Amino acid sequence: MIAYLAYSKSNKIAVDEQANVTGIIASLKEHAQGNDFWEGQLALVTNEIKQEESFPIKMAELKDNLNKIVIETQESMQQFYEENPSLKSVRSDAQRQADELREKADDIEQAEMDAFLEEMRLERIEKLKFIKRSIEKRIGNELT
Repeated sequence: MIAYLAYSKSNKIAVDEQANVTGIIASLKEHAQGNDFWEGQLALVTNEIKQEESFPIKMAELKDNLNKIVIETQESMQQFYEENPSLKSVRSDAQRQADELREKADDIEQAEMDAFLEEMRLERIEKLKFIKRSIEKRIGNELT
């Protein structure tokens, strides 16, 4: 057990905004590892900040890929119906309008969800940066 505490690395952030260790196992690791524990926590926080900050780029790439798939699917469906016109269902103007309204409603809901998630992401980044500064301060105090 002592070897585990002394040598195992944490795989999650176990420090709060005031650089207090959270959890019994993490506290034992901090006592057994000393500065190595704090260096590991700093690396985890730094990596998490990078992940959060790169999220919009990853989401844009994902949306771009999904849009390409949708366009390819629509083109394939159009070609299929051109080759097989008897299989195409006839939709009334009212049905087309209802579909357009549903699509607009979906877009509005998605925009609201995106704004909410972005706000949460930015709050998390600020919290992580605060934790990072607290850890850096703690490491700096231990070195002096």
